[in-house]
Amino acid sequence: MYFQDTTPGSLAEAEREFAIRLVENLPSRVVRQLTPIEQEILILIAAGLSNKEISSALNKTDRTINNQVQTILEKFDVHSRCHLIARLHVIATGPRCHTEIIGAAIESRFTGVEAVR
Repeated sequence: MYFQDTTPGSLAEAEREFAIRLVENLPSRVVRQLTPIEQEILILIAAGLSNKEISSALNKTDRTINNQVQTILEKFDVHSRCHLIARLHVIATGPRCHTEIIGAAIESRFTGVEAVR
């Protein structure tokens, strides 16, 4: 099992659900670029697991997971996990949603209204 505590309402359950939905909402053309193991690792990255936690969950060596994570980052043309998740969100939800969130954040900066989260 990937997540320690997946009881309903737990943080791990919320992270797992977010990660699965994020990857499920990716267009099939994007998912087809990933091997099945890369798709599995992508879900675990999106859920916030470290490489060490992923290697333990998948019973793979740290080196194997490090290499596969690097391959995933390269396929999405990003340099960090944070950038990867942001890129996945934009791909899954479309640029309009992404622009609206940024626009709301910028507008709030000038109006003093709290940004949309």
